[in-house]
Amino acid sequence: MIIRELEIKNFGKLKNRRLVLKEGINLVYGENESGKSTLYAYLKGMLFGLPRMRGRASRKDNYTRYEPWENPCRYGGSLRFSCGLKDFALYRNFHKDHQEAVLLCESDGEQLRVEDGDLDILLGEISEAVYENTAAVGQIKTVPGKTLAEEVKRYLLNYETGRDGDLDLKEAETYLKAEKKDRKEKSREEKQKLVEKRIKVTSRMEYLEEEIGQFELQYHRLEEKETAEKGAAAGVRKKDSRVWKAGGGIAVLTLLLCWFLPGIGKGIVVLLGILAELFCIFLWLIQRNPRVGKTEEKREREKKAVWKRADLLEQKKEKEIRLSNLREEYQELLEEEARKNIWEEEEEAIDLALETMQNLAKTMQKKTSAKLQARTEEILSDLTNGKYGKLLIDGDLNIKLYTQEKWTDLEQVSRGTIEQVYFALRMAVSETFEEGEGLPVILDESFAMYDEERLNSALIWLYRCGRQVILLTCQKREEECLKKLEIPHQFLTL
Repeated sequence: MIIRELEIKNFGKLKNRRLVLKEGINLVYGENESGKSTLYAYLKGMLFGLPRMRGRASRKDNYTRYEPWENPCRYGGSLRFSCGLKDFALYRNFHKDHQEAVLLCESDGEQLRVEDGDLDILLGEISEAVYENTAAVGQIKTVPGKTLAEEVKRYLLNYETGRDGDLDLKEAETYLKAEKKDRKEKSREEKQKLVEKRIKVTSRMEYLEEEIGQFELQYHRLEEKETAEKGAAAGVRKKDSRVWKAGGGIAVLTLLLCWFLPGIGKGIVVLLGILAELFCIFLWLIQRNPRVGKTEEKREREKKAVWKRADLLEQKKEKEIRLSNLREEYQELLEEEARKNIWEEEEEAIDLALETMQNLAKTMQKKTSAKLQARTEEILSDLTNGKYGKLLIDGDLNIKLYTQEKWTDLEQVSRGTIEQVYFALRMAVSETFEEGEGLPVILDESFAMYDEERLNSALIWLYRCGRQVILLTCQKREEECLKKLEIPHQFLTL
């Protein structure tokens, strides 16, 4: 990306200002309080926006800091730039009530949509945090912020997995840990529900088994009662049979006596036989008469007994079906409870995913960070004319410098050398993050701690890197060095 023109309508102390920039080095000179830091903030605001914070944070954010007192509705301006052989114009109004961002492709007249991410694509999907920690260096901000280490980790992982930009290691870890916590809570809740449900089913099963037992007991009692009644009826029939047998015997005996006895004896025997038969009939009537009145009652009782047995059998069958269903449900609950290990297996899977991802990330970061370290060493060697060229950079971007045949913590060397090391790291990371043209390098008083030799080396490297450079300074020595080194550049004054 090459920034061609800046037009500032109203931003902080800068009003109605227009700057035309060129490729290569643009040296913007201004004395203290002339607006260099304001210009730096304006450039970042145009590229990434200038959101207003909420609550107490809004008192010290850049929006409030640079909001103009006069004509606040004109808070913003425009920026023209080239990217991918096309020219673009970006217009912004930062005012909270009139916020607007318009992006036009001046080469073909197409209007793009900032809110849909079209500007982000032109910027190479680089976030403001990454830009400010790499190619954009504000005053007294030579040392990259802590967020850069996380961004570098994320980038290195994306770099080895296709660079789709969607893989965020920290975000992925947070997500997986949240999923694990959610699984644990769900597992505990589900287990508790299963136990409570199983207890309820067990209680209902026991109650049904008791009811079925009662039905069986009643049914057996009815059968016993019916058997007893049948036995009593059989005894009555047996008594009737005895009476009739006695009557028949008397009749036969009377006939035999009449056969053998003469005259008057036959009459007496017949009379006695008739009396005996009458007595038998009398006995039979005595036994039968009580039963005659009870026949209908007995029949009704028998019908009720049959109906009650059938009803008991039907209810028992219904209870047995319900019991069978409950037993199936109970078995399913046992199986489901046995499958509770699924939740535990999911938790183990999440742990495995976390461990695998972290190990993979370490492997990838180690592999790719070697490239980053090598590029940082190359830049540092150029900046120090070969004096320093060996570094150790860990995953948190902590650095050790090889000096005089020993490894030294960075804090133990001179301030100027520290500045050079971090400048080399920033530029190396910037090259790693940005593909293609890359964003302009913006430096706001970044070489204040450099002596002339260090400054010359830095300016030579910036010229050779081939990127657009916007160097903001309140000193004239940068201009003198550029002229002395015969480095082409544009000089602008605020």
